Amino acid sequence: MDAPLSDEESSFLETLPTVIMLQILSYLHWTDKLNLGEAIPSWEEALCSSIAWPHIDYREISLRCQKDRIVLYNCIEQYGAYIQSISISFRSALGIGGSQILKEIRCKCHNLSRLEFATTIWDPCGGVLFCQILSSCRQLKEVSLVKPSLVWGLGKVCKDSVLVPLIKDGHSSKITKLLLSSESLIDHEGTLDILKNFTRLRTLRVRREELSDDVLIHLARHSLANLSIFQDEEMPLSEPMVYTASVWEEVLNLQPAFHVNLVLRHIVLLRSLFPVMVPLRALVLVDLSASLTKGILDTISEHYHYTLEVFVYSKSYLVGSANLEDRRLPLALLDLACRCKKLHTLVYGFEISSTTALLLAHKRKLRHFSILLEELSFEFDWCHQPDWKPEYVEWLRQSGRSILTLEEEISKLLGYKWRVASDQSMFQDVSYFVNI
Repeated sequence: MDAPLSDEESSFLETLPTVIMLQILSYLHWTDKLNLGEAIPSWEEALCSSIAWPHIDYREISLRCQKDRIVLYNCIEQYGAYIQSISISFRSALGIGGSQILKEIRCKCHNLSRLEFATTIWDPCGGVLFCQILSSCRQLKEVSLVKPSLVWGLGKVCKDSVLVPLIKDGHSSKITKLLLSSESLIDHEGTLDILKNFTRLRTLRVRREELSDDVLIHLARHSLANLSIFQDEEMPLSEPMVYTASVWEEVLNLQPAFHVNLVLRHIVLLRSLFPVMVPLRALVLVDLSASLTKGILDTISEHYHYTLEVFVYSKSYLVGSANLEDRRLPLALLDLACRCKKLHTLVYGFEISSTTALLLAHKRKLRHFSILLEELSFEFDWCHQPDWKPEYVEWLRQSGRSILTLEEEISKLLGYKWRVASDQSMFQDVSYFVNI
């Protein structure tokens, strides 16, 4: 609603039935609702309804955070009783403005059913206010903490983090989603045994070395059904990277629909890292210390062909070309696409030929397929396969001779407008998937 309403538009909107007003309001961004209420006072009654406020999504922009926090505070103060769901991402410390928003949620949002805080820096005062919100908002069914910045004490003792106040005040069982990042775990030592108190967790993201076997099984015995494991440094050889097959067998007996996302960075891959029985849905390999080999990729295809949906192999700093030691990797990649029937996302940030890209798109109708322009060669570099007819070989040759023909043919195969990824788009892809 950047442009002001004309008199004709205002007159028309003022005469709409209330049920239509509510439907319109339910689809508008929360700031547009406020603007519309100011422009057309007759809509005020419709704004005082829970139908008009299904969700507020506040994503902070640092340059104008103070102004935006005031607007959000005023919105919650006036309409908090009708808001059903709130998702907030504070990009800087809570401060006075952030604390006032938390207090207003505590006081006004008693019909709130869903609450999410993302990338929030939790100080002691913020942790207390968050617990008070959980006490006051009794209708809450889903509570999420996404990539919180936490304060930890020395050793295994937590100090001032939001997790410990939640446990002490008896609110840990209200958290349904907890996504921790490397920044969340700075200065933390040992395993996160306190996670046993979060018995309603359905989704958890954590560094592998912080989650022990018994805590994983304990959480699966209660509610945990989605686990994202990340590991960004080498672990002791005595500690299995992805737990053991027996652990996963027990987890699957407790939660048959259990799913795992695995993000590995700055490590050397070994076949032993990929045991059987892991219900692996997404595998993200970025900035590995040594190149992926055909043998390891064959193991991944063999063990997870019945569950794997997302496969990402790239680097985060897309400068220049990476020389892969194993030239057989395209063959293994095609085999993965053929065997993994659920695969819908493939991101590959290394050397690849136009022929390999065509074969991948032909074998699997991917919803998201990303290869890097700077790593792409336009050549027919495959040996003739026994089942390839002459016209198929000719199609591969002709379709892969330029970027225009390649994009056109892959678009036909995938059923949408497909383009080779630029450095920027590949970087965005990788940045997204390393945080799943």
